[in-house]
Amino acid sequence: LSSGPQEKLGECRTALEQELRTAVAAYIDEYFGTAAAAKLRPSNVIVYDTGYVHKHLIKPGHTFEEKLRLSFGPMYQTHALLEFGPAFRAELDGRRGDLERYVRETATAYRLRGLALGFGAVLCLLSVVFAYFRLDTATRGYYTGRLQFLAATAILIVIVAGALLANHVIWM
Repeated sequence: LSSGPQEKLGECRTALEQELRTAVAAYIDEYFGTAAAAKLRPSNVIVYDTGYVHKHLIKPGHTFEEKLRLSFGPMYQTHALLEFGPAFRAELDGRRGDLERYVRETATAYRLRGLALGFGAVLCLLSVVFAYFRLDTATRGYYTGRLQFLAATAILIVIVAGALLANHVIWM
């Protein structure tokens, strides 16, 4: 990996660490395959910090700093050799359970969200019907037509609001 040409040597380390995070995330996504990445990116769940990467994935002596002499002035660049060995793959296999547990918990949260939306809609509809009967009884039937229109309008509003809310809820 390369940090790319940077104006100062201190900027190279920051750019190289960003490249390292990107490369490790890409490897994790590729290792777990497209079946796992269809719903979520495994690299969002399984994260390694730069300290671990420098200690375990970059062997000592496999980094190189160079000074580039370009027409517009000197630039600096840092390189690192990133190696994903069998030990790292074995650790990823060990963390597969973390990924599966996260997927199960996320699926459960989505199901609960849908269940709460459904129960909320039913509760609103029952409230509208109860309010209609209560107001019709209170007015002794003088405003039945208006109350029926109002109840039908309220039911439509509840249905439309539920549909709009369901569109904004993230489903699995």
